[in-house]
Amino acid sequence: MASMITTTKLMGLLQNPVPTSCKILRKDLPSVASRRKSTSTVFLYRPSGIQTLPVELLTHIFVLGASSDDPYVESPFLLRPDRAYSSPPSSNFQLLLTHVCHQWREVGLRIPALWATLHFRDKVHIPRAEEYLSRCTQSSSSTLNILIDSIAAADHIPGVTLHTDEVNTIFRLITPHVRRWRALHLKICDNSCKALARQYLSTCGPAPNLETLQLYHFEDYRTTQNLYLATYRPPVVVFDNSLPRLTNVSLIGVNLPWEKSPYLKGLRNLELALHPENIRPTYQLWSEILAQSPDLETLCLHYSGPKSMGLDEEPAWPSVQQVVSLSKLQALTLTDLDPDYISGLLERLRIPNIRQLTLDLPDQDFSSFLEVLTKSATAVHNSSGELNVNSSLQHLRAIAVYALECDSESWTRFLKSASNVQLLEVDFSRLPRKLWRAFMDGLSSSSLDSQGIISPLLPELQVLKVRGLSREQLYKGPSCGYRETALQYISSISWIAGKNEGWKENGVEADVVDGETRASGAREIEVSFEILDQEDDEVDEVGGELVDELEENAE
Repeated sequence: MASMITTTKLMGLLQNPVPTSCKILRKDLPSVASRRKSTSTVFLYRPSGIQTLPVELLTHIFVLGASSDDPYVESPFLLRPDRAYSSPPSSNFQLLLTHVCHQWREVGLRIPALWATLHFRDKVHIPRAEEYLSRCTQSSSSTLNILIDSIAAADHIPGVTLHTDEVNTIFRLITPHVRRWRALHLKICDNSCKALARQYLSTCGPAPNLETLQLYHFEDYRTTQNLYLATYRPPVVVFDNSLPRLTNVSLIGVNLPWEKSPYLKGLRNLELALHPENIRPTYQLWSEILAQSPDLETLCLHYSGPKSMGLDEEPAWPSVQQVVSLSKLQALTLTDLDPDYISGLLERLRIPNIRQLTLDLPDQDFSSFLEVLTKSATAVHNSSGELNVNSSLQHLRAIAVYALECDSESWTRFLKSASNVQLLEVDFSRLPRKLWRAFMDGLSSSSLDSQGIISPLLPELQVLKVRGLSREQLYKGPSCGYRETALQYISSISWIAGKNEGWKENGVEADVVDGETRASGAREIEVSFEILDQEDDEVDEVGGELVDELEENAE
């Protein structure tokens, strides 16, 4: 076959000796003699296919390719307090495309946007960053996204991982470019690296383009003495307090000089995590940060927030009539907090337009907190004395519950208050079993509200994601039918919520689901559940272990 194809191509060339991808230049000379002497034809090669793309279009394609797995799609923060960071596949996209051919390399090296992400997780990333910086222009329009992920001395592998020497080298490399920083994600795990970070961030000068600041410090203190050494020194002023474009702040185990940080305003995303009581801001400073950030969209509190109410050395929280309004808040996450604490906190917040709520609240009874959360109309006065109505759940579209202790009645009232929720994710392995039964009972029946109107549980629910349940428990769900598409670890079911006497008790045939035998008003709910292995369970417990260690050392 190969020889036949070759022969065919050769015959075509003999019949048409001028390829279509070439341009013919013929020089017609005036004399016949000259025409006889000039018997050759000059061919100039014209590129075809992708080689014909203009540089502008090729540049656009490269930029889109580098951003196809943008790590900032879901959140401006790369580091999480309960899991390790893993870089997306596109982290080496720039290197791959510049090794395809000479033309692509020349184009790629002239695109500063391709070399704007500096992730330091191993020592080999340092020389790569030096190359990246050499390819970027020095103009302020070329900004940098920087991640430094170091480890503790006990886990350090010389020549491989990052510790004091490597962190010092990295800061010496990037601080001359501080005016071009767009995002800084810094994770340190012991006091020696913390001292270096304090030194460089307090002397590097202003960062006029910095939009995202994430500082993460947590270590195995082991003793109260080590905890004291890590927290007794007052925090330092960073970036000369000049961060005019800062909108995203995440502080995990790190505190700032709260009263000397004027840049904590105009925020859109705020995350506070793993703060012992003594390094938290006062309620007054906390309320000022929120009041000066009216466009705040996400708020995450993980064992953190303002200093607790009622401490002898701290002023009391204001009355519940003095609330802070966050009308643009879209997402709220609450993790490892006490029931009375978050109840008092939410009573002083007005969040009428929240769309996503995440709860991870184990080990204590949070029934009273759910009652506060589900108040459908609470009359409160704002700082101007105006009367407001706080309806915080009416716009909810998604709820994720990873841990929760409460009674069945509070659980049911909470779900009924969130009547517009379309996605519900629950880890029932960390909830009382009775809450699963209450949820199933609520889906199977519809009760009458105060006006005599049928009020089903979660009438807009479309997707349910559950963990910690067996297939048998899912199949014996509400009085409904199901169909299953099973994979190795993931299965999806479609439930028809609503009773039809013609259906089987524990399942129906596919034609019943797809046909017209549905009960009047029945609805279909897509359900997915996951069977976890032991490693997944260990990952989920990381955040809880950090909080337990903080509490034990504080005591």
